[in-house]
Amino acid sequence: MAMMDQTPIMDVSPWPEGRGFEGARMWWDDLARSDEMKRLDNLMGVALLDESVRHRLVKERDASLLTAFGLSSETQSWLREIQATTLAELAQGKRHGPHSNHWGPQIGGGALAIIFASPHRNPAIMIGTGLANFPLSAIGTFSDIMSYVRLMAIGLAGSVLGETCNDMAAQAPLAAAPLIALFGHALNIGLFMIALFAHGVRLNVLEFSNNLGMEWSGYPYRPFAIRQTAQET
Repeated sequence: MAMMDQTPIMDVSPWPEGRGFEGARMWWDDLARSDEMKRLDNLMGVALLDESVRHRLVKERDASLLTAFGLSSETQSWLREIQATTLAELAQGKRHGPHSNHWGPQIGGGALAIIFASPHRNPAIMIGTGLANFPLSAIGTFSDIMSYVRLMAIGLAGSVLGETCNDMAAQAPLAAAPLIALFGHALNIGLFMIALFAHGVRLNVLEFSNNLGMEWSGYPYRPFAIRQTAQET
């Protein structure tokens, strides 16, 4: 059977195609445990003693020099991204390792939420309304996320109760163990289904409808209907 290459790469592309924002950290942890880190330390030591090597490393980030010390393409790309003008600054950047920019997607998402929150022909009114509504919208989004996290907590609680039923049945006499396990798991599954139904309906109907702008007031929901108003003659 062919062996798969498990060498981590510095991948920060979004999940599921990539490893998300943790890709750089996974690559750095693997590098710290490998011999490549020792080769990089040797290169820094040679640069400390030899001025020409130091110039090629710090100023030029010479690819031939980095390749000669057996550094991978991911490591070379990371070294070129370190903002350093001296060997000390380069060593400081090496000590901290790579870091992913988490603020870019957050700022971009916030800007889109502000711009498209209240569409209007006047850009000033559209942006002003979006800025005014953004704090409450952000708080509401966080509340919705916590509500959906509650569903995960319910599932986790159900698994813990299932393990507890198994432990109780294992410690009970042989004749009573099947009854305890059957009753405990049946009760757990019943409570689990009721909880999922109740929380799921509330989240998907009420909270999602609020974000959609739909009100349960008895009027039919026609988002693409043409509204006609009577005009005075």
